[in-house]
Amino acid sequence: MPEGAPTNTPIPPRYRWLKRLGAAAALFVLALVAVRIWWGHVAECRLQAKIAEYRAAGQPVLIEDFATAPVPDEENGAYFLRQAASLAQPKEDMTDIAYDARRRAEHADELRQYVAANEPALKLVRAARSKTRTCWDQKLTSPAFGMVVPSLSPQRMLAKLACTAALQQHEVGNDAEAIETLRDILAQAVHVDRTAPILITHLVAIAIDSLGSSAVESVSHDLRIAPDSAAARDDAQPATRAQVQDLIRDLLEAQSLDDAWRRNLYGERMGQVDAMLGLIRSSPTSLLGSASLVADSFLTPAWKLDTVAMMERATTILEAGLAPNWPAAHQAALQGAYPQPRCSADKFAHLFGSIQTGSDDGAVPLRFRLLADRRMAALALAIRLYELDHGRRPAALSELAPDYLPAVPRDPFDADNRPIRYRPDAPSPLLYSVGLNGLDEDGAFQLNKEGGVDWRAKDIPFFLDGDRPRPSPKRDATRQPSPRPAAPPASTQAVVDDQQPEDADRKQRE
Repeated sequence: MPEGAPTNTPIPPRYRWLKRLGAAAALFVLALVAVRIWWGHVAECRLQAKIAEYRAAGQPVLIEDFATAPVPDEENGAYFLRQAASLAQPKEDMTDIAYDARRRAEHADELRQYVAANEPALKLVRAARSKTRTCWDQKLTSPAFGMVVPSLSPQRMLAKLACTAALQQHEVGNDAEAIETLRDILAQAVHVDRTAPILITHLVAIAIDSLGSSAVESVSHDLRIAPDSAAARDDAQPATRAQVQDLIRDLLEAQSLDDAWRRNLYGERMGQVDAMLGLIRSSPTSLLGSASLVADSFLTPAWKLDTVAMMERATTILEAGLAPNWPAAHQAALQGAYPQPRCSADKFAHLFGSIQTGSDDGAVPLRFRLLADRRMAALALAIRLYELDHGRRPAALSELAPDYLPAVPRDPFDADNRPIRYRPDAPSPLLYSVGLNGLDEDGAFQLNKEGGVDWRAKDIPFFLDGDRPRPSPKRDATRQPSPRPAAPPASTQAVVDDQQPEDADRKQRE
């Protein structure tokens, strides 16, 4: 080719492989966009379908589903309990004293003055019991998990005050009033359970309810019961049979417990969903800077699908709590376990869900323990009625039905739904449940390091002579006992317990 002649070679050279690579990259991006659109559509459809499924079943799901109408003060149990808490002058150590018969006698005057000083608060607690409606004016706002529930601690202290009053009333022989005060405590637990639809309110309600069952254990063995026509006395008034039968019905009533469980587990599910949707809306990957948009785009569907998994898990826990017994509940909870991450990407996709699930599992055994405590308390009261009629305790629990109980209550920890067990001839007569391990160990129980009964190990006992082993008290050196002779303990095994059931449960939850 002559020098200077034109050439057909492009300047710069045309690299066909670069064009092909660019076209492939564009196709890949388009494919990613298409996959993202499809994945996002699937995730959104599954989320909305799950919400619609629960709503169609009449279940509240989102925060707006939990809105409640106001209740007039005169019909509102919460109004009276709030007033009572504001008037109460609680002392933590008075409850510790009241649970031990010997210390109740030593500090009789002090307990009497304490209860008398709190009479206005106790009357309001009594008034709350007659109210069937509850509204705490607790406004639900997003995020629901950030909601403050200020009523719980004062209500716990108020319940301890009422429990102390019931034990003091029993000590002075006014068992008619003691029975009514125990019924007040059970009704207070129902009202507290409606504070806010979150799990912690249900756990506090369980703690309050357990105070009533525990007090029955302390007083049932020598409860004074007279015929319904017995004349009232100012200084010592025995309970009537009708009062005791009413308390037995309260303890065996399960519908309010089931309703409270559903409502608070629905609320727990709502809180998880609300938190996840809030995270999605607030761009949780914003710390990634310029990569935030891309990360959000591809992780949002994963987090929506994770929300669906969380909802299904919460619903499984809800249904497990309504199972006929603890083994069935435990099996259901295991089968509905939250999915375990299989790789690092899976861990990140399920990060928030794995953090928020798990705390609700521990509430299920506490619910079955509450059922066991209530049923054994009802049995102890029926045994006391039988004993007064026959001069002895029944040889078998079957003797109580149908005159004293409709039927012998079932053990909620027994896989075969057998009745609560009974050992009337044991050195320390007791009722018992087989407990978490499901094994009948003939009423054997284990003490924790503080000296109290560990209900999570071996059987769960209910001591018919009120002689529950308790930790030694932390005595106040400045406290002087009342100048009255000390009464002997109910048995040689009776020691003092300064840790009530709700405190043990709180430590477990922590």
